[in-house]
This record gives sequence, structure tokens and C-alpha cells, in this order.
Amino acid sequence: TIARAIELKHNASLIAALSYETANFYQKADHTLNTLEPECSSKWRKYLQLKQYFYMAYAFCYHGQTLLASDKCGEAIRSLQEAEKCYSRAEALCKEYRQTKGPGSTAKPSEQLFFLKLGALIKTTLEKCQRENGFM
Repeated sequence: TIARAIELKHNASLIAALSYETANFYQKADHTLNTLEPECSSKWRKYLQLKQYFYMAYAFCYHGQTLLASDKCGEAIRSLQEAEKCYSRAEALCKEYRQTKGPGSTAKPSEQLFFLKLGALIKTTLEKCQRENGFM
């Protein structure tokens, strides 16, 4: 849904809201698996955690775009800095996920185009915010 909203160039606030709700969904799923034995659930928990941080990065990135459109450059910069932190955490969790033993196949989310595009989007949007903030 989020990829489709991005492709159709929907409002940034809508994409941010969808991303935030999706991140919360993954967080709840991770907490649900918390009660299971680690040898059965650790790989799945890493995957759910990386997805949570990934979608939080999307939420902060698109929220930053919304703030930038409202001429709130300082707040937009802060939001995009949070997006960078979440994205970095998601990258680290991707590596941990690949190294974690347990049931399930090992995907490589950090090599997917949807993942790679986010890093570039965060960087370019943050640079734009910083340039516009410098003009003010």
C-alpha cells in the first residue's frame, strides 16, 4: 500500500501516516513473539524489528516533507534526522537478521530497491531542508 501511495505521488502526510501505522503493526507483532523460545522466534523477531525501523524511517521522512511544505524547516530537519537514525538501525538489523540462526528463509531486505530508495530519499530531502533553512 505504501509503495503504491508513493508511486501515485499521494500526499506526504498520508504516506507518513500509513508508514507509522505499519511500523506499529510490526512492533506489536514483535512483542507478540517475545513470549516464545528464542531459538524459535529470534530470526522472526529480527525481521519484524527491522521492518518496524524501516517503516518508522519512512514515516519520519515523509513527515519531514510535510513540515518542509509548511515552511517549518527546523522541524523538518529534526524529523529527517530521526529518519536517518531509524534507517541506520534498520540497516544494522538487516545484517543481524542475516546472521541469526532459526527457522525461516533469509531474505535480503537491504538489497531491495524499496529499501535502497529510502536512504537516498532521506539524504536528498534532508539536504533540501538544510539549504532552505540556510536561506531563512
